[in-house]
Amino acid sequence: VAELIRLKRLDARARQKLAAERLAGFEIQANDKSYHLWLTLPAHWRSQTFVAAAARRDIALTPSTTFAVSPGHAPNAVRLALAAPSMDQLDSGLQTIVAMLNASEHDFDSTE
Repeated sequence: VAELIRLKRLDARARQKLAAERLAGFEIQANDKSYHLWLTLPAHWRSQTFVAAAARRDIALTPSTTFAVSPGHAPNAVRLALAAPSMDQLDSGLQTIVAMLNASEHDFDSTE
């Protein structure tokens, strides 16, 4: 069990490191022992719109509103789960997310 815990911690740390490198310049909240992080979206994106645009690119994100206790009190952020994809898939997904963050939500027509 101790070895499994050690390996999981190494894996989480590697995934967090990759995410931090790819998302450099954007505001994230993360813990290197965790398999998820919070990404604060630039002002020109709304979390629901960003989640929908990501879904059209086969990237599943969770908007902060899902975790809000009171409606209307969620930060403009999304939760990224890092554990499920392979490292190559994670890297590719993060690169797609960065491209989206650097573009306007108007560049992502809802009919794509």
